[in-house]
Amino acid sequence: MTDSTHKTLPGPQGGIILTNKKAVYEKLKEYLLFDFETGIGLVDNVHMNRIASLGIVLEEMLRNGRRYAEQIVKNAKEMASCLHDNGIHIKYPDKGFTESHQILLDIGDRVGRIGVAEVTYIGMKEEDMQYIAEMMIDVYNGKNVRKRAIKLAKEFY
Repeated sequence: MTDSTHKTLPGPQGGIILTNKKAVYEKLKEYLLFDFETGIGLVDNVHMNRIASLGIVLEEMLRNGRRYAEQIVKNAKEMASCLHDNGIHIKYPDKGFTESHQILLDIGDRVGRIGVAEVTYIGMKEEDMQYIAEMMIDVYNGKNVRKRAIKLAKEFY
């Protein structure tokens, strides 16, 4: 399995390859810088601070990962639905908008994405997605939401 360590996981920027298959490991190890003492393999430079923070995030995900992933999808669906219901074109309404942390804006041939992983990580739920969607709609309509955004952020930090 390959993953981005800074989108779905709330960790440091980077990527990760995970396997429990010896044959896959054997094929990959010649392409990766792999330290057999620590079991850590990297494709780029070793940044020990990144490895430590990734370890902390992976430990959190062992305890709370399923709940976190489920809440991300709930939050993304809620935000997409609110935006869509208020005139912002979101892709795939007939499929429930998303099954991940990302919402795709329907803006023609350009790609626009909104992600909810970080706000989910700090504890926001569906009702907060509604509030954020309302602020986004207000911004889209030329309104200033600075004070509301700061107030919301202070509730979670």
